[in-house]
Amino acid sequence: FKKKLFLLMTLLHFVNCVALATAPYIITYRYSGLLELGAFWRCIKAGGAYFMTQIIKMLLLATFFPVNELEDGIDPLTESVKCMVDIIDFLGLYLVLTRLLGKGEMKVLVTSVGWGLAELISTRLLPLWFGARSTEFDWKYIQSSFDANINLVFLVSVCTYLWLWSRNDLNRTITVLVGVLLMFLCYRPLLFHFIYHIIGIKGWGLLLFKTIVAMVTGFIALLLYSGMSSK
Repeated sequence: FKKKLFLLMTLLHFVNCVALATAPYIITYRYSGLLELGAFWRCIKAGGAYFMTQIIKMLLLATFFPVNELEDGIDPLTESVKCMVDIIDFLGLYLVLTRLLGKGEMKVLVTSVGWGLAELISTRLLPLWFGARSTEFDWKYIQSSFDANINLVFLVSVCTYLWLWSRNDLNRTITVLVGVLLMFLCYRPLLFHFIYHIIGIKGWGLLLFKTIVAMVTGFIALLLYSGMSSK
């Protein structure tokens, strides 16, 4: 009986973590109008584009950037160069956005939900399955689920900036601002690595910092999008 109860508790913990990670994506799809538009297969295509870009990234990283064998922390130069490979993600998102038909809002949401769910499945589902069902409870799996929620905000921000970048009616000031924000979002993993390894902020503190950054970039994206939509 105790063994069955233990298995049930670990399974419930796994289900709770998965529900926490996927709920924002499901809510966004259900209540943003994507369901009514029948955008399911478009989200699937966006997810397929994610997997294709990850294959290209892995090939580049394995060929040109071997695993860092330094024992003490991270090599800033190597990590900054690796972040440049994330530009492939941006190119993949840009291609998906420009090939979708419809309004800008629909393009951004379809790309964000499809891409984000594919990333969640490939990077978080297996760790949750093997980790959240372990013998000892660990907050890091709850934190990983919250991190998936934050990642959706970052994706919506990136897609909004890329959609703005694709427009021909932006003035020069807005274009420069969008370019700077895209560069910052491309190198944000390096910032989080620095916060984690150098400053030593971990766990809930790092999660709070990511939340603040996501809210700021998301709010700026909302302002810029609202300004363009009102024209």
